[in-house]
Amino acid sequence: MERMDLDQQLFFDRFLKLSDSEQKVMNKHLLQENFIMNKPNDKLLYLAHSIVNEFKGLEVESEDVLLHGESMDENVESYKTGFITKLLKLLINKEPLLTKPVTKKLKCSLPKDLSILNSDENQLLILSNLAKCIDSDDVINKVKNNNLHNNYVHQIKNLVMNADLDKIFGNSLNDGIVIPAGGEQTIYAMGLIGLLRDLGSKSFIEVYIPPRFADSDLKKCEIMLEQADSQHNSKCITIPINNKLNELLFFDENKLELFTDREDIDDSYALLASSTMKTLLLKPGYIPLINPDYLFDFNKFKDTGMVLWPRSQIRLTSPLFYELIGQEPNIQRRISHGLNDITNNKFFLADADTPLSDLENSLPAKTVDSNILLVDKSSHLNTILVAMYYKVFADKWYKTLLEMKSVEESTINHEAYSAALHVTKNPYNMVTTLPATIEEQAAETMFDPVKSSEVYDYAVMRMSMTL
Repeated sequence: MERMDLDQQLFFDRFLKLSDSEQKVMNKHLLQENFIMNKPNDKLLYLAHSIVNEFKGLEVESEDVLLHGESMDENVESYKTGFITKLLKLLINKEPLLTKPVTKKLKCSLPKDLSILNSDENQLLILSNLAKCIDSDDVINKVKNNNLHNNYVHQIKNLVMNADLDKIFGNSLNDGIVIPAGGEQTIYAMGLIGLLRDLGSKSFIEVYIPPRFADSDLKKCEIMLEQADSQHNSKCITIPINNKLNELLFFDENKLELFTDREDIDDSYALLASSTMKTLLLKPGYIPLINPDYLFDFNKFKDTGMVLWPRSQIRLTSPLFYELIGQEPNIQRRISHGLNDITNNKFFLADADTPLSDLENSLPAKTVDSNILLVDKSSHLNTILVAMYYKVFADKWYKTLLEMKSVEESTINHEAYSAALHVTKNPYNMVTTLPATIEEQAAETMFDPVKSSEVYDYAVMRMSMTL
């Protein structure tokens, strides 16, 4: 018997969820079509959709529409809808199936003080200790051995490579700001827009309303925007979702929301929905003290296409993540000493006490604040979509693998972007200065990337002169 490939296995997993009567009808069709031997994989979901619709007496749409989202004559919105449809098919087909979430073991020893400045408990950050915190069997057997993760990354690269980015994002405007909102966050977004205009920002601004708020908030957002934006250079947007996807992907009525409409993935969809190629994402709780428009001309942003701001929390990525992606750190070579990656690495000698994040080919010690980022989507769309994979499957998998955090401890998988950058090997610039605490942790100040970069570059130059 010919062995089924992964897509076919996933199809039959869904087939088993059908009722007995539906299975009998589908079995008949599968035999008639000689499905396993003759049907190419890219028509898998179309075939399934057609068969299920036949049970229900529904008219089957053309294959081109179902496989590609729209017919060939497409405008920007319909092309974007089709692109998102393809993305969602990849996500659901690469979903890691588990009976229970990946969790930390009870006896897992981690630092009590999670500040990145804490060096007193560095011995807990070594590879051998972090490896004790998660049981690897399910991760390796259910994900790595099925190649779900790396297959998704590979297919995302192909999807982006063959996409028309001008049709996804439009090409009339190049730079802009997007603010994820919805509910009470929409009110806060209006205050942020007013402040941005008072500071002198002339950037095009888009307010992203997630689908769960679209019916109640989209019209109100447009009305409020008329008052909030003195320049009237802004727009309220939402993500265009194909309303036939529930049928197409065998989703239960509410399952599509798990892949498209959650607070912890709103930033990813805000970046997809926004129409500017170079985009500053700002959550409404982040208040700029100066006009941020100059960031689009920042030389490190032009060189790398992405600027990230750090958190003050230490990295707790599991060694199991590296095993899963097939890119394990080099235990023989140390390239940093905590925050210090400037000193010539001949002074950094790897030993048994070296923290995992100091080793070559590991995620750096600095962790990422995903509530604010600057990205050029022309070079980093695959970064955004790989990060989306870590966000969509955060609760059962990647929140624990990347941060040793459970659902109860954190609602956001902040490290999705740094992990995606590591996997795709895309360049980026991390603001070197850590956030500063204000008024006994009442708030934190994020630093200017340009000034921070100047200080860092000066330190690198001085260090090179002394060696």
